[in-house]
Amino acid sequence: MKNLYIFLILTLCLTSCKQKPTSITENEILWDTYGVPHIYATSDNDLYYMSAWGQMKNHGNLILKLYGEARGTSAELWGEGFEVNKALHHLGLYEQLQPAYDNLTPKYQEILQSFAAGINAYAEKNGNELDEKYKKVLPVTPNDIIAHGFRVINYEFLIRGTLIYPIKK
Repeated sequence: MKNLYIFLILTLCLTSCKQKPTSITENEILWDTYGVPHIYATSDNDLYYMSAWGQMKNHGNLILKLYGEARGTSAELWGEGFEVNKALHHLGLYEQLQPAYDNLTPKYQEILQSFAAGINAYAEKNGNELDEKYKKVLPVTPNDIIAHGFRVINYEFLIRGTLIYPIKK
């Protein structure tokens, strides 16, 4: 009898939880009560555009600051980060950006362009929510996104992390 109840409960759960797949017909960001964006997009490019928009809504100043640092211009823009700027230039980061972009497939180039466009569109429409000192970074380009990834992995994680937090043997 116990097995019958378990079987019936499982059957009920499986049949009631099964939903027919629906196709998304319009782009939309729904924000939950915790501020988390739930993105419904009709294409990959729209998804990345809207993802950038959502990130800017939640952390616009920080994102622009990070892209300014990745450009190697934070010392010029805000008077801080000269050593990081110098290190990034010495690593040859900026000579790698255009070749890295050029070696991407057209699909991934479009994705980077869409992400950058989402950042710029948010800033244009909601500039009053952003600190003036960080708006100097605008417009963000696909190369800024690549530079940020290179900076985080190559400099912050691999080089700086090793120098600041050496592993004890």
